[in-house]
Amino acid sequence: MLGLTEYRLGELEAAAQHLMRWQTIGPAGDNEISRAAGLHLAMLLVRGGQFDLAMRPLTWLASAHPETTELSLLCGLMIQELPLLPAEVKQADRERTVAVGHAVYSALAGRDAEAKMLFEEVIARYPKARGVRYAYGLVLSRMGNAEALPVLRQEVELFPDDVHAHLQIALELLGRGQAKEALPAAQEAVRLAPRLFAAHLALGRVLVETGTLGEGIAHLEQAAELAPDVPDVYLALARAYALAGRTADVARVRAKMIDADRKRQPQLHP
Repeated sequence: MLGLTEYRLGELEAAAQHLMRWQTIGPAGDNEISRAAGLHLAMLLVRGGQFDLAMRPLTWLASAHPETTELSLLCGLMIQELPLLPAEVKQADRERTVAVGHAVYSALAGRDAEAKMLFEEVIARYPKARGVRYAYGLVLSRMGNAEALPVLRQEVELFPDDVHAHLQIALELLGRGQAKEALPAAQEAVRLAPRLFAAHLALGRVLVETGTLGEGIAHLEQAAELAPDVPDVYLALARAYALAGRTADVARVRAKMIDADRKRQPQLHP
């Protein structure tokens, strides 16, 4: 209740802190207050660019509550990585965002076949819309579906400057143990977005896996400079330092990883 009240008062940082605490403790039953808390936490996380963190409350909502237009919009914003509130979506983009979010909501609810069918319908309706295939590819990837890669490649064929699609292709290939094949996509992601920590993290991991240890460590260190509070960066750095025999650096970054994991909270914009 405190977090919801703070949200209404425009105290978004405080609201996020208390709603995150609510989520950590666990929803107190399936009721309207819990639903409102989950919804508002997800909205704060999406608007603050914390898309991965928003996945948890949205998944809980999808598993327990019927879909609404607001939830569809929120899921559409989350999967396309657009840091907006549902009310801030432009009218021209609203119908498409709802359609994408409707498919995502089905996926979060565990209805994979339905989600795939809905995404195919969205692509048929909006064949040249930016980000739709990226969203579909991301959902397929999280399903563990092999179709993710060709769908993501369709996105970059249509939009060669879509850094997130290039990045996801690199991560998909890396996850399949195909680091060498992932290298061009990771390099392109860094070229397109040299200040994006996730691009340097992906390229650093790829280079380490392909044996280019020094250059890989350099990119991982740059990722740590750009995002000093992301535990995954330190995890990758610790592994790279261990391979290089730099034991003191391993201990140092492991301590940073633990500290970052403990302090990690959503960074939001009022």
